[in-house]
Amino acid sequence: MKETLLDAWTVTQKELRELMATRGRSPGGIFLVAAVITLLGIVLPLQAGPQWLDNTWLLSLWAWVPVFIVATVVADSVAGERERHTLETLMASPLPDRAILLGKISAAVIYGWGLMLITIITSIAAINIVYAREQLLLYRPTLLISGALLSLLTSILAASFGVLVSLRARSVRQAQRIIMFTLAAIFTLHIVAAPLATHFMPNAGHITLESLYLVAAIALVLVVINFVLLRTAMHWFHRCRLQMVSR
Repeated sequence: MKETLLDAWTVTQKELRELMATRGRSPGGIFLVAAVITLLGIVLPLQAGPQWLDNTWLLSLWAWVPVFIVATVVADSVAGERERHTLETLMASPLPDRAILLGKISAAVIYGWGLMLITIITSIAAINIVYAREQLLLYRPTLLISGALLSLLTSILAASFGVLVSLRARSVRQAQRIIMFTLAAIFTLHIVAAPLATHFMPNAGHITLESLYLVAAIALVLVVINFVLLRTAMHWFHRCRLQMVSR
């Protein structure tokens, strides 16, 4: 198990280097990162003022933003390797299949969740620079921990689902269409169901005990879904299966 995790970390580092190099050369990638940090880390927090740090609807924002960030990169994880004819080289390496899979998922999660955490830190800095006087202004611990947890779990969900789709897709474009269509459908359901959660999630103020129960229930559901997606991806991520899909 330890060797698998070390191998997975090796793949993660390789994927992150390639991801940063690719996104760094892409105007669209640079714009996305800059837009997310500027809008959610500076513009909106400064418009809302210190009240931004108490808004419980941020839980929904922090949960969804990483999903779409991860979705922009995860479609390329396997389908892109297949298109560039580098999948055969990767599969010929001595690395275990599971380590390669976990490395690809981890890289996408670190990218999406990491960008969200940077945005949160930026918002704290921006609000304190403009509004703080005698004391440091911070998010309430329950809000921050709940948001970070949901953000991590949704990042894992998007990465696991995206890699699973990329495994089966014959092109990056096809994988992107499937991923984006599915996420758009889920987001639509979220919008429809959101009014039902307003009873537990007031617009501002302390997180209530009922809202914590709701967050815990959502987190538990996400853990179960992530487990199923990961197990399914591990079932499909085998050298022989990938060779069959590539033909």
